[in-house]
Amino acid sequence: MCDNLVNPRDSGSPDPLTRGGQWFLARRSRALLIWLCGSLFYCFQFSLRVAPGAMAEDLMRDFGVQSCSLGILGAFYYNAYASLQVPVGLMLDRLGSHRIIPAAISFCTVGAFLFSFAEGLAEASIARLLMGAGSACAFIGTIKLITLWFPPHRKALMIGLTMTFGTVGATLGTAQLPIMMDSLGWRSSMQTLGIAGGVLALMSFFLISASPGTVSDDKRKTKQEAQPSLKVLEGLKIVIGKPQIWLIALFGCLMYVPLAAIADLWGIPFLTKMYTIDRGLAGLYISSIFWGLCLGGPLVSYLSDRFQRRRPFMVASTLLSAFVYGIIIFYPGLPVFAMIGCLFLGGLFFGGQVLCFSCITESLPLWTSGVAVGFANMIIMSSGVIFEPLVGFLLDYFWTGEKLDGIPLYSIETFRLSLSPVFFSLIIAFFVTLFIRESFPKKEVSPRFPDSP
Repeated sequence: MCDNLVNPRDSGSPDPLTRGGQWFLARRSRALLIWLCGSLFYCFQFSLRVAPGAMAEDLMRDFGVQSCSLGILGAFYYNAYASLQVPVGLMLDRLGSHRIIPAAISFCTVGAFLFSFAEGLAEASIARLLMGAGSACAFIGTIKLITLWFPPHRKALMIGLTMTFGTVGATLGTAQLPIMMDSLGWRSSMQTLGIAGGVLALMSFFLISASPGTVSDDKRKTKQEAQPSLKVLEGLKIVIGKPQIWLIALFGCLMYVPLAAIADLWGIPFLTKMYTIDRGLAGLYISSIFWGLCLGGPLVSYLSDRFQRRRPFMVASTLLSAFVYGIIIFYPGLPVFAMIGCLFLGGLFFGGQVLCFSCITESLPLWTSGVAVGFANMIIMSSGVIFEPLVGFLLDYFWTGEKLDGIPLYSIETFRLSLSPVFFSLIIAFFVTLFIRESFPKKEVSPRFPDSP
């Protein structure tokens, strides 16, 4: 698609500056449209990710399971998501986002429909695997598009805006999906999500281009273009061999625990018990996390770019997040308005976690960006693999055995004990940041984007 854009250097016009500006505007418009496809995919997969939290009681009743089994079911998504990050990163580097992203959305769509027809835990688990497998491409695929289509000094901001789209999808999953389920049921609601995924797959197939093109001289090459003989597995070797990448990924993993354990799955049951409210209202409260993230992602990214620092914002986010989630989990009798405010702040302070992807891409050669982000995201998303079942196990461990209509009843004290690992993960994240080096480049050079503002 990008071939239809005219490079002013190849024209015989006597006004190359004017046509050069038109070319740049056209390329920028195309870049925004392609980024929108990737961001909508990220939004869609987030709705699928948090869906079990909204339908927790329905799933436990219909499948005849308790919290630990439900946690394992939720973690099946993360199992596929985390394990496929590196392979997907390799495929993005080798085959291109324009081929991988439409196929990935199709996997999510099929998984959503299969989940809606599941009659037991086994079928639902397979469906969650498919959704996780497709979703594995959403974030790193969009970052790959940002890396190719946007100049370096816009990278952190675009990643933050991508996170904003994710929060919209998460809000739909936590606040709107329970309302939809009350009228349609959880099966029809999942089918509605599947239809939306099919439309998005077609949209991305026709809109995402193979390469961004350039206004620079054809002899100017990116590192990726200049080193075609390098194998993608060599990129993985470089990534694994850098201790800083492991530290940055571990920081991202520990910071993501509140989203995986509270926002994605156990937050709605926790608030339902704490305030004796229905799941729709509890989902609305939980969506405050994502609205906070909606603001925090772009804001922290902008400030980081503005002050040309990554690490100080990462350190601050760990301390502030630990303080807020400590109140959410442990403070007895927290008023509703204070809970909503703390949940919002929890999302706002999560913005520092977004910087780990900028740190990783700034610490490695451009041609390794796909596999590097994939490797980091594999570590980060393992938080869901570990902590969703862990919280479920602790709930069952401290459970007194009470049931109502086949659904286990947990006390608020049981929830507090079970969610305590969330708080301690943030404390550990702070100590990890003490060993992370500043990655912001001293001087950015962008031969691919000489006309960028």
